[in-house]
Amino acid sequence: MPVVLSVEEVSAVLSRLHGEYGLLARLLYGTGMRIGEALRLRVKDVDFDRLTLVVREAKGDKDRALMLPRSLVADLRAQLACLQCLGSRGRTREATRVAAPPSRGICCHGGLRRIAPTVGAW
Repeated sequence: MPVVLSVEEVSAVLSRLHGEYGLLARLLYGTGMRIGEALRLRVKDVDFDRLTLVVREAKGDKDRALMLPRSLVADLRAQLACLQCLGSRGRTREATRVAAPPSRGICCHGGLRRIAPTVGAW
């Protein structure tokens, strides 16, 4: 028999996850996406204006559209800003410097630090 968590239990679990892991967990819970689909999600698959996500080659090799919860928009935008920043660093001379990975909550825009201020605190 499957075990189903109550709303309070889900809330407790999600409140303990921070940074990229917290965002991923909330994305999975809020959209009903499968883990593999979430990990293959691309920037072009996110439509902030229409609040939709496009899952490409989902089950049965078909694309499907999902609703993007409004509560995730700000955090998802912050994550994308960090990825854009890290990508632009790779195309400049700053690429020779060692940068902390985003999972440590460090980004030039401070996006992940805003999402999870305690992650990466030494």
